Amino acid sequence: MEHRCPKCGELCLSRPSGDRTAAAGAYSVTIRGIPFFSCPRGCVIDQPDMGNALFPFLKLLGQLSHAVARKKGFFRKRLVCRECGEELVSQPAENRWNFVSPPIEIAVAGPGLFCARCQKAFLPDPVDIQRLGQTLTGLG
Repeated sequence: MEHRCPKCGELCLSRPSGDRTAAAGAYSVTIRGIPFFSCPRGCVIDQPDMGNALFPFLKLLGQLSHAVARKKGFFRKRLVCRECGEELVSQPAENRWNFVSPPIEIAVAGPGLFCARCQKAFLPDPVDIQRLGQTLTGLG
C-alpha cells in the first residue's frame, strides 16, 4: 500500500517494526510486526501503517479476550474459568501468553489466574493490557 506524507505529499518509505515493549504494573506487553512508514524529508517519523495491520490487530484483540477470566456473580464477584466454570486461584509466578495474527504478534507477561481442573492460566483483566497495546501501536 502506497503512503503519501500528510504534510508534504512525498512518497513515504515503509519499514518493518522492531519490537515495541511497554509495562504497567506487573504486566508487560511486546508487539512485533506492525509495519511503519516515515517521510524521507522527516515530516512524519514512525507512523504505524494501520491500513495493512488493522484487521490482524483486531483479530489479536479478539484472541486476547478468550484468554481473560470470566466474571461471575452479582453480589460477590469472582473470576472463573472460561472452559469449565471452576473458580480460579491467583498464580503470582510470571506467565506468558502469545497471540499471533500474521504479520503481528503480541506477547503478554505477568501474573495470572490458574484453573486447577483445566490446567490453564488466564489474564485477570484485559483493560490495562489493551491500553498498553494501543499505546505501542499509536492508536492510544
